[in-house]
Amino acid sequence: MEFVPVDLSRHLDLCIAFRQDAYEVSFGHQNGFDTQEITLWFKSIVEDPEAGFFHVIKDDQIIGQLECRYPVADEEGHRFGYINLFYLLPEFRHQGLGKQLQDFLFKRFVEEGCVYARLRYIPGNDAGERFYLKHGWYPVGEPGVRGQLMQFDLIEKL
Repeated sequence: MEFVPVDLSRHLDLCIAFRQDAYEVSFGHQNGFDTQEITLWFKSIVEDPEAGFFHVIKDDQIIGQLECRYPVADEEGHRFGYINLFYLLPEFRHQGLGKQLQDFLFKRFVEEGCVYARLRYIPGNDAGERFYLKHGWYPVGEPGVRGQLMQFDLIEKL
């Protein structure tokens, strides 16, 4: 499996399709998905040196997408990586590939001095919740409007 920086000039439509599917999985509908807003987001992370925007390639096919920011500093000055999107096409889920995506990001985070990783998932995304809990993530606080914050302690578990 390969992880390559996204080429928006070639793959904008695919990036949008992946985000739409992730939105559907998280919320159960497409209401509120804004193509213009997500396109602006993509353009911002492509240009941000502290962001990662990768396509996952297997057998010459793009099968997933990762979006993250690192390093980010918390209120105590600790560095962490934040995962905005962790996505695999449905036919590639439940095959152990998600762990490889996670490991790829964790390696990058640790190289940048991050001590933990964070992400949010929307309650109701049962498959996502099971994956995160199975792979060592734990909830931080209670679910809020933006979902359940999850954390993985990189230094302690890697």
